[in-house]
Amino acid sequence: MKLASLLLLSATALAADLRGRLVGTAVLNATDIPLEARVVLDYGSKSARFHADGSFEISDVPSGQHVLESLVPGYLVQPIIVTIPEEGDVHVQKFDPSKLPLATSAVPSLPYPLELAAFGTEQYYTAPPGMNIMGMLKSPMILLMLASLGMAFALPKITDALESDPEMAKQMLEQRQGWQRNLDWSESLSSKLAGGGGANGGADAQAGPAAVPAAGTPGGKTPPARAQQGSGKRGGKRK
Repeated sequence: MKLASLLLLSATALAADLRGRLVGTAVLNATDIPLEARVVLDYGSKSARFHADGSFEISDVPSGQHVLESLVPGYLVQPIIVTIPEEGDVHVQKFDPSKLPLATSAVPSLPYPLELAAFGTEQYYTAPPGMNIMGMLKSPMILLMLASLGMAFALPKITDALESDPEMAKQMLEQRQGWQRNLDWSESLSSKLAGGGGANGGADAQAGPAAVPAAGTPGGKTPPARAQQGSGKRGGKRK
């Protein structure tokens, strides 16, 4: 019995009651706290509701480091870290989930009893983005179209400015003549390759039928004697 009493007394001595209140701000007045609002210790190990005046109390909190969150529907409240030592005062600091908590000796403590305040409202709707003119101009298709329009307006003026200079006009004329010669040469070469031998081949093709020798005679000529003998024989038979 004595041992159990000592253990109970020591556990009671190491536990503490957390007290605090929700202070009013321009975002949320302390008298307008929703009925569902409450504070949660260590992600649900202990919880308590707010009283009508905004105060709250959590009993029998053991010594150590604890995370205290305020769940107020529609509002955002800064979570805090409460460090309850075995001896000494309670230390309070802001809680950032992305950072490790600082040592109690490295940062001054926030007021105790705890003072919680809403710093913003929860936004469940995100407005669609408006028209972004700069974003449209950065599009590759828009840039290509603008470049084409610029060239269509600027190229004639650049050409006129170059032709007004005699030296530049002479150089441009020589370049055009060179391009024309290259074009004519390429067209002539293409026509020769397509014709299969050029003009000589075409003339040979036209003269081909007249130059073909008759079959069975050397050189294609018929001996006159045989032609006469043949005609005579045919005439005799008719008589």
